This record gives sequence, C-alpha cells and structure tokens, in this order.
Amino acid sequence: MVWLKRQSRKWHMWLGVVFAIPLCVVALTTLFMAHDKAIPLEHLHVKTSFFPGYEDEKYTKAELRAYLDDGKGTLYLGYKQGLQIIRKGEKEVVAFFANHDIRKLILFRDRVVIGSRNGLFIQENEGFFNALKETIWDISIVNNELFVVSKNGLFHSKDLKEWEKITTPQTEMAVDTVSLKKLTMDLHTGKALFGEKRMWIWQDILALCLLFFIFTGVYLWYTKKRQKTRVSRSELC
Repeated sequence: MVWLKRQSRKWHMWLGVVFAIPLCVVALTTLFMAHDKAIPLEHLHVKTSFFPGYEDEKYTKAELRAYLDDGKGTLYLGYKQGLQIIRKGEKEVVAFFANHDIRKLILFRDRVVIGSRNGLFIQENEGFFNALKETIWDISIVNNELFVVSKNGLFHSKDLKEWEKITTPQTEMAVDTVSLKKLTMDLHTGKALFGEKRMWIWQDILALCLLFFIFTGVYLWYTKKRQKTRVSRSELC
C-alpha cells in the first residue's frame, strides 16, 4: 500500500508535466482564436508536413464552390482551396489564389470577376487585381452595374474602381429558443455568457487559468525536484 502511494505520487508529478504540454497548446491556441481579428492568422501559412495529423489530408478532394464558362472555351472552377482554369483540356491551378475560399465566379464586360473570402478580384490582362478588400458572399449584375454582397454590407460599382456602399434596411429577427447542440457550443465558446462580440473575455479567462495552473504546477514540480536533489547530495557528503 505504501509502495502504491509513492508510485501514485511519482506518476502524478511526471504525468502532470507531460499533460501540461497539450494543455499549454490548448490555452495558447484559445488566446489566438479569441483575438483572431487583431492577429491576422489566416494570412500566415505553415507547412502541413510538420504535423502528422495532416498526413491523411495531404491530397484531400477539392470542394467545388463556383463554376464559370466564359463562352470562349475556358472553364473556371472555384474551390474552397483555390482556383482552377481549364483551357483546351489543359488544367491550370492558379497559384495566386492558393488557399483562397472562392465563393462566386461571374463574367462582367468580358472580364472574369471572382468573389472570395479574401476580396473581390477582377481579371486584368493575364492576371487579377483586388478591386474590393471585403469578405465576399455574393455577386450580381443589375443594369450594367456590379453589385457585391460582403460581410460589411452591399456595394456597387459601374467602373470597378469606385465603390459605393448601399444602405440596406436593418432587419432584426427575434430568437427566443436555441437547440441544445448550439447551446453546448455557445457555452464552450462563451457566446451564451458574454455575447458574440465579447466571447474573447471567456476565452481569455479559460486560457489564463490553464496557463496559470500549468506554469505554477511545473514550477512546483521543478522546485521540489531540485530540493530532493540537494538533500540527496547533502546526505552523500
């Protein structure tokens, strides 16, 4: 019984240090996720080869989001991961749109217009330029004008250079019930407690609590280990 008690303490100390690593990862990533607007993480890319969990997704099936035939024998395929162009049976993956979430493809005045999570892109010569830096949801053509629905509202333009924001009616929908599944997720993220705009408060609290227990636990383990080492050395002397 005494042996088991001693072994349990050892296991508790050593496993506590090992478990501190994944907890630290969770805490730090929680902080990054809570402040994703301040830290432009989506524009920074890391090689998946560093992480074994991505091995099965190395060659994932592309998820088609948009399609366009320009009528001249060229097809444009918009994917969640980028853009592919097919000319005369030859496929070309456009490097410029790597990791872009393509949501809409449309032809406007014989120019290809691409709406993505990273902005609105217009075809120019052999390339594309960013005409509107917004998160694009939809694109339409009305009376020879281009209308763009973005995360920040509705925009329109005649020359694809000057953009004007259109004021739309503010519509509010009453929500007095929520599914248990959504409530579980909202409690996890803090939305149910602090609201969507202040979720970062809950996430910061959780992350700081984890970091506090991790570092204080590792510190106590380290100081105790050093103390034992000193005692054993003094006994040998």
